[in-house]
Amino acid sequence: VRVSRSGLRTDSISVVVSGDTTLVIDLIPSGVATLTPVVVGTTRVARRIQDEPERVEILAGEDVDEKTVMRPADPTRLLSEIPGVRVQATSAGLGGSGLRLRGLRGRYTLLLSDGLPLYGAVQGIGFMDVPPLDLKQAEVIKGAATALYGPEAFGGVVNLVSREPPKRAAITDVVGNATSRDGQDLTAWTGGRIDPSWGYTLLAGAHRQSARDVNADKWADIPGFNRGEGRVRFVRTDSTRKRMMATAGWSTEDRNGGTLAGDVGPSIGSYRVSARTTHADAGADGRFPVSNRSDITVRGSVGTQWQRRRFGKSVESDRRSNGIAEAVYSSSQRRNDVVAGIAGSAADLGGAAPALARYSSTTASIFAQETYNPLEFLSVSGTARVDRTSLYGTSFSPRLSALAKLGDGWSLRTAAGVATSNPTPFVEEADVIGLNRIRGFAALRPERLRDASVDVNGKVGLAELNMSVFTSSLSRPVTVVENQPVEGRILLVNAPKPSRINGAEVFAVYNREPIAITALYSVTDATEWSVAEGRRVSSPLVPRQAGGVDIAFEEDESGTRVGVEVFYTGRQTLEHDPYRREGARYATVGILAEQRIGKIMLFLNADDVTDVRQTRFDPLLLPRPAPTGRVTTDVWAPLEGRVINLGGRLRF
Repeated sequence: VRVSRSGLRTDSISVVVSGDTTLVIDLIPSGVATLTPVVVGTTRVARRIQDEPERVEILAGEDVDEKTVMRPADPTRLLSEIPGVRVQATSAGLGGSGLRLRGLRGRYTLLLSDGLPLYGAVQGIGFMDVPPLDLKQAEVIKGAATALYGPEAFGGVVNLVSREPPKRAAITDVVGNATSRDGQDLTAWTGGRIDPSWGYTLLAGAHRQSARDVNADKWADIPGFNRGEGRVRFVRTDSTRKRMMATAGWSTEDRNGGTLAGDVGPSIGSYRVSARTTHADAGADGRFPVSNRSDITVRGSVGTQWQRRRFGKSVESDRRSNGIAEAVYSSSQRRNDVVAGIAGSAADLGGAAPALARYSSTTASIFAQETYNPLEFLSVSGTARVDRTSLYGTSFSPRLSALAKLGDGWSLRTAAGVATSNPTPFVEEADVIGLNRIRGFAALRPERLRDASVDVNGKVGLAELNMSVFTSSLSRPVTVVENQPVEGRILLVNAPKPSRINGAEVFAVYNREPIAITALYSVTDATEWSVAEGRRVSSPLVPRQAGGVDIAFEEDESGTRVGVEVFYTGRQTLEHDPYRREGARYATVGILAEQRIGKIMLFLNADDVTDVRQTRFDPLLLPRPAPTGRVTTDVWAPLEGRVINLGGRLRF
């Protein structure tokens, strides 16, 4: 009989059973906290993460709790601790951002909520406005994931997994927060049972931020906003594998930036930037057993975002809608798992103003996946998908991954895939100058990505280590040509030569109570073809090196947690900056202190203690507006500088 338990040394005893027998085994504390096995479902089959052939990066548990109090309004701090994931600002005026995975632009990343694209298949300003209080964990697949989720997952998938309803008594969680930059957050989550089968969760939040000109250049380095959101979920489970979930959510936000009221910029005069956004969505999924080893899963969602944006004197309104429906059959046998499904999706951009950038598309898809375990230490998974779109015809996307368990806790994963992206007008420049200035969308051809990666994972003493190398080639990449005959316009074209990205990542975790240390480092070489210059150049806003260290001390008995983190960003090529061709190296330091008093957790967090700001290096405003209408440089470093937030978390 072998006995094991989290935090205790495993022991065993031999026993001969001839009747009723009771065993008492005293286990010795190990001093190492062992987490409950983590199950991931972003690969469409729920497996323990150590048995999944596809490399899935995950942050859960205390990492989510820690980032909830550091940044209660959005999950950017949570996702920034995953190697190869970069939260890249796209707009200095409105604070828009995108998720870059392994150097690819943010428009290639699909954001999911419980496997559904509730926030839209194509992201825009404010897409990161998801309070982490609602999250159980974040799962990330980097690389060509079209075979799993369609063309929108061209460069990878980020799946935000929500908290489950409690199994027994109701739980309420409230976080209140105020910052030194005049920002306030109040978020509440509650969950309970309607009956033994049905549970529910409710989320509500209100957030406010004053526009702040940190460096006194007449431009709001921190855009102001007022936002409210709500979400409800109902979940049904029973003693079988049957499970149903339904959710609906909404949010509304007024955001403003640019020159502050009454101020005049030195080169642009009065230039106001604003966005009024309303979002609503609904989704559901259900898993229904058809035998002891097979299920049918159906899921679907619809979402609409209404937005009115101002860029100086230019005003535009649009409506973005998306919907999906999917049916999947899955079967789990002794040595193989099989998944097969059909799906349909639609996306539409409408409204009065962006007539020149109208976009409407429907897609029909079939896909299949098989994971085979020929040996106890070897798993191979293959996925293939065929998509038929109304705009670009038929595309085929395969992906293959394999897992080899090498013994002594070490494992090797390999993955390779081919993905197709159907172009849209939602390029990063649209967040800066607006959709009305976009030209050439109708003439674009689909992009094609080929990538491969190798991951090695294991333990060295008490530290867990993961090392990755990857390479990718992007054919017909959509790029922007700015020197147009008509002033104030940009042209979208397919570059004649591919973009190439090569890199490596290292991620390490040391956990011996009460100390936990996390370290990450990545190096990336990204190049692309410049249509304007007629030569290959370094891809803009991709740091060649990046890394970080997070050291935490936690004592359960006293309820004390103290953490220090340092993040380094290396040089990166700049595209719209007359002051320098490369961004300077910089490092930011953060400090978090928490103390539990009864049911209340008080926290004090200091971000960017050393007050690193891009405007300490160079001006943010251009010497004169560009012909395209751009008035600021690229955002390649923090703009807000040092921010201190103080608050409390009450759970009962």
